[in-house]
Amino acid sequence: MSTTWSGLCNEVEVRELLAAVFQTGLVKMEDLFITTKLRNSDCGHVIEACKASLKKLQLYYLDLFLVHFPIATKHTGVSITGSGLDEIDYML
Repeated sequence: MSTTWSGLCNEVEVRELLAAVFQTGLVKMEDLFITTKLRNSDCGHVIEACKASLKKLQLYYLDLFLVHFPIATKHTGVSITGSGLDEIDYML
């Protein structure tokens, strides 16, 4: 289950959905493969960003924390909405 990308600002909604599903007892966390993604602007702050996602999702682990775009943009704060694409840090 790919839960969210923090840039979409829907981690709270995903958390509520997961809580409701787990509460039914029909599905356990172990039954799912839970994935979320790193924002481009958080490339230099991976651990902090992962912890922020875990907190928002109210989970104690993720199966995959995906880096889907390996070019860092300007860091505007963990999980802050804004692209920063005009200030790409091309560290190649």
